[in-house]
Amino acid sequence: MLFCAFYVWTASSSVPIRFTSGADGLYGRMADAFLHGRLSLADAPDSLVNLGNPYDPAENQIGTGSLHDLSLYDGKLYAYWGPAPAVLLFLPARLLGFAFSQTLAIALFATLALLFSTLLLLSVQRRFAPHAATWKVNASIVLLGFANVLPYTIRRPDKYEVAISAGLCFAMLGAWLLLGALLRQDGERPSARRLALGSLALGLAVASRPSHVLTAAGLIALSAWLLRGAPRERRRALAAALLAPIAVVGAFLAAYNDARFGSITEFGLSYQLAGVDVTARDAFSLSYLPPGLWYYLAAPPRLSVLFPFVLLPPPPAYPGHVPPLYDGVEPTGGIFVLAPLLLILLAVPFRRRIDPDLRAVLATFVLIAIGLVVVAAIAFWGATMRYEVDFASFLLIPALVVWLRARRRWVTILGVAAIVWGSMIGLALSFSGQNQPLRGTHPKLWDALTRDFSPVSRAATWVTSGGPTIGEVAAIGAQRGDRSYTTFDDQGIDVLMFPNPIGVKIVMPSAGDVHLKATAIRGSDVPARSRLNLLIRLPDGRVGSEPLPKATNELDVTFRLRRGVQQVLLLAKPSAQPTKPILLILKDLRVE
Repeated sequence: MLFCAFYVWTASSSVPIRFTSGADGLYGRMADAFLHGRLSLADAPDSLVNLGNPYDPAENQIGTGSLHDLSLYDGKLYAYWGPAPAVLLFLPARLLGFAFSQTLAIALFATLALLFSTLLLLSVQRRFAPHAATWKVNASIVLLGFANVLPYTIRRPDKYEVAISAGLCFAMLGAWLLLGALLRQDGERPSARRLALGSLALGLAVASRPSHVLTAAGLIALSAWLLRGAPRERRRALAAALLAPIAVVGAFLAAYNDARFGSITEFGLSYQLAGVDVTARDAFSLSYLPPGLWYYLAAPPRLSVLFPFVLLPPPPAYPGHVPPLYDGVEPTGGIFVLAPLLLILLAVPFRRRIDPDLRAVLATFVLIAIGLVVVAAIAFWGATMRYEVDFASFLLIPALVVWLRARRRWVTILGVAAIVWGSMIGLALSFSGQNQPLRGTHPKLWDALTRDFSPVSRAATWVTSGGPTIGEVAAIGAQRGDRSYTTFDDQGIDVLMFPNPIGVKIVMPSAGDVHLKATAIRGSDVPARSRLNLLIRLPDGRVGSEPLPKATNELDVTFRLRRGVQQVLLLAKPSAQPTKPILLILKDLRVE
């Protein structure tokens, strides 16, 4: 129940739960189209269809509007996201006369995904680690809830997260139904009904998130292995129960794709209206594999002196060779660093005395995860954290089972430390999410959390710098490209100043005088005769003005601040507006 409340709050505190028109988002439009007998969302506007290359963002000027990431084919607009959530949740709501909240749908799917993955973990634990201490089992569930990447992902409840959370929900449901039936210790024969329901759930996982075809294939193969001891007279019925439901869903999905795009395997990605021209890019290229594996498996998070204290790379970027046009990298952290308990899986191949069925379960889960990681890595020219939801649980569950079986004290102690780390990192990342929507939606709450955690910031600043430091510069023109894993703040940053004020958050381990320093360079288009001043607003409301008469000025302003996290506002004020918006460049902005 606690995780249910946490997931609901995480999603709804970014986008409120509503049941009014438009609250169901893209999936509501899909449901509406299905109700009216259409597979397309709408006809594409003539202004788009008549372009020389409608997929070129330089021509279509779509940006991030309502057409962004839709698929354009034969003059119609389609959704490439799997249709299962629309059919199962949003369409019935439309029939009942209301719009199902997209935010609530994501929280619901995420909560059910955790519930089913917990039931799956308990099923495997009861079969292969029945003597595990209760506290270890509870600790395992906590890690599963925080480190499965769902808290970070659902922080931004959008159409992407509907498909991803629904895919994991049905994948975990299918795995639990299948293995829960096949790993019984009481000698009860496998239930054909439960196998059929598990197969159906796997089909729905594929219909939500097509990459889960690898999940379905792996779990079907594992189920066939576990059924090897079933009576011969029941094998045909059990095989039919295992294969028929997913085959039916697959047939409907193939017909759905063929009717839209003339191909049973085309979901619409080849015709996507994205931020780049997808028709000119290579999809599913092996050249993307090395940087993709780095971001998804090994890229460490970067620690910060400010709440929530954990930042995902880049920066720093992948240290090796990057293929041409590999420019779609969003904040992404390596799952083995975020949840280091997964490293325990490396010991499994060296264990000789292990139950064959357990070895099959562990190997299948890891192979499913590897397949999903590879697909995510090569699918497109970048990486994104939300894709880790697909495979994180398939690594966490076998790792937790191995840890639960461990009897050596040092393994237990290291496992506890890894669980604490993974849970804290997952919790911290849940506050940020992609593009920090909580900060944008509730800035006062964010500032309050920053103040509440200021003792941690003060201690971290004292350890890392020994004195006051610039924790963050909130500005569009802040240049952070050189941030490394030994950079915990924005001290020494370069800033392009536009007509809007910028916020400089200064962490003060103790109260005292602080010197704000920088090399201030007037913008090249600021008229030579124009007077330029830098206005400085302190937390107590006092405003100071520093004249910048030269083309290059050495800025050194002294003021007193209380201890904690204090925000100072800077504003470049010219007497005459320049032709271009860059008014001032602050190089090596720092405090001493």
